[in-house]
Amino acid sequence: MSIGKIVKSFNFGACLALAFVSIIALSSTAAGASNDYSHQIGSTCLHEGQDVSKSPTQGGGLICVMDTSGLHWQDDLKVIVDARLNTILPKCGKVALYSPPIKVSTAQMKIFLKLATDFFRKMQLLPFKITQVIKAVKKYQTVGIHPCTNGVGATVGAWGGFMPLNASGGWELQTSFKVNRFGNAQFLRIAKVGTSYKIVDVVSGG
Repeated sequence: MSIGKIVKSFNFGACLALAFVSIIALSSTAAGASNDYSHQIGSTCLHEGQDVSKSPTQGGGLICVMDTSGLHWQDDLKVIVDARLNTILPKCGKVALYSPPIKVSTAQMKIFLKLATDFFRKMQLLPFKITQVIKAVKKYQTVGIHPCTNGVGATVGAWGGFMPLNASGGWELQTSFKVNRFGNAQFLRIAKVGTSYKIVDVVSGG
C-alpha cells in the first residue's frame, strides 16, 4: 500500500472517530442540560420567583429561588421568604386580582345571564340573582400558580389563576340562589376565548 493511501485511510478513520466522539459529547451535554433544567427539587431554574406544579401525585409546587450556588427549584411549602425574595414577589395582601365592580353593557349582561341561568338550571338551584360583576386582571389571573410574599420570615404564599392563556378577558359573577335563602355566594368565573364566553371555574363563598 502506498504512503498516500495509508494517509487517506488514516485521515478517514480519524474523522470517523472524531465524529463519534463529538456525537457522544453532544448527547451527554443535551442530556445534562435536560436534567439540569427539569422541574425537580435541586435542579437548575431560570427565573427567580417562578412557580410550577409538582406532579399530580405529589401535589404542591416548586418555586425558583437563589441559593449560594445559583437558581434552583425548591419545595414552595418549605421556602422561607428572605429579604431578596421579599422584593421580587408581589405582596399577597396587595395584589389586585380584580378591578373594582364594573357596569356591564346590556349585551354582555345578557350573555352572563344566560351562562348563569344554564348553570343554575343544571344544578337545580333556580332562581338566582347576580349581585356583582368584577373584571379579572389578566396579568394575575392567567392559569398557573402565582407566588406572593407575606413578609420576611414567612412561608411563600400563592394563588391560582383561572383564565386560559388565550383568553382575552375574564370576569367573576357574584351570585346567590333561593335554596340557601340568597345567603352564601356562588362565584362564577367566566372567560372569553375568541368570540365565545364560558364558565371555567366555580367557587362557593360565605
